[in-house]
Amino acid sequence: MPLNLSFGRKGGEEKERDSTTNQSPSSNVHDPETGAYHFYDDPLSRSPSHNDRSSSTSHPLIDTSNEEASEYARKALEDPDDPNYAYAHHGPPALFDPIARQKLEKFQNRRPWFLYAMTAIQIGALILGFVLNQKTTGSVIETQPQFNYLIGPTSGILITMGARFVPCIRNVPGFTNLTAPYLCPAGIKGSLPDPTLCTMADLCSFNAAPLEQPKQWYRFILPILLHAGILHFLFNMLFQVRTGFQMERDWGWWRMAAIYFASGIGGFIFGANFAPLTPSVGCSGSLYGLMACLLLELFQNWRLVNHPYWELFKMVLQIAISLLIGTLPFIDNFAHIGGFYCGLVAGLIFMPTVYYGKWDKWRKRGLMILAVPALILIFVFLIKGFYDAGE
Repeated sequence: MPLNLSFGRKGGEEKERDSTTNQSPSSNVHDPETGAYHFYDDPLSRSPSHNDRSSSTSHPLIDTSNEEASEYARKALEDPDDPNYAYAHHGPPALFDPIARQKLEKFQNRRPWFLYAMTAIQIGALILGFVLNQKTTGSVIETQPQFNYLIGPTSGILITMGARFVPCIRNVPGFTNLTAPYLCPAGIKGSLPDPTLCTMADLCSFNAAPLEQPKQWYRFILPILLHAGILHFLFNMLFQVRTGFQMERDWGWWRMAAIYFASGIGGFIFGANFAPLTPSVGCSGSLYGLMACLLLELFQNWRLVNHPYWELFKMVLQIAISLLIGTLPFIDNFAHIGGFYCGLVAGLIFMPTVYYGKWDKWRKRGLMILAVPALILIFVFLIKGFYDAGE
């Protein structure tokens, strides 16, 4: 869920307005062409507010303790020709802090190329899953031995496409014999005389050479591209497209990519320690990491939010409901929790920040420096704990 934050980037066209007419401004805060700042008010679309307050020289924006900030605010409040006039009547005072303004003006509007690419790959992988399911079972979606209520392929197809399945990554009790017969999951036909029986090579080798040892670490990465069905895909895309695209416009592709993969991979490793025999797919861990970043963004920019306590309540409520939904079958809530935690720490490192003074600057930089070894240690302990459990 996007926040009601007062910083963003240029984009969209603005309608002209005078001092008595409301405007529907663009969804970004600073427009370099006009110098105007906008204020987010719709938490789902990052659309700005356009509720005006009457102009007054005693307006709370005018901070008498800061001459430069007061001059910005006074001019914006009193001069109809000032590009900030339309927004100054309802903006938070921190916006007129000179240091904050300098930081805001450095932000750029960008195309979300990374999430464009990820979304396209995820669509392609979903279609490929349907094709493989049709080829193997004669049905586009799983209907036997049970119906996939997410409207997608069988678990066997997802395993062969790269789902996180721990027996393919490390030794798991009961799956240590690579040539022994195992009951095939739905969607996989074994290479043994009895086609209902599979070897580990049938399960994990992508129809390539037989396995020597289960070392497919890349199954912590590939599942980010896969989904268990149409409903699973749509639920994730609702957040990824509506909120994630705007976040990447604000942050840039490499920041988004770092947080997205750190959260997704960390979530799958964390979940593997609790559900080793359950195939797991989806970018939900990555999206929970982005959700954690939004929560972090709220706290770090509390002074730029119009109604911070209300936004905090809505965000906590959304997280609680999402985790409750995660208790349903076929959904890996442990991956969600791991992704949220990794995203929170990764956000301290990679998210852009706005400073409100020297102390605030050094405080945020200090947290970023501490977060670097913290994130490394998180992955070290997650990976070590995962592989130690197989010994």
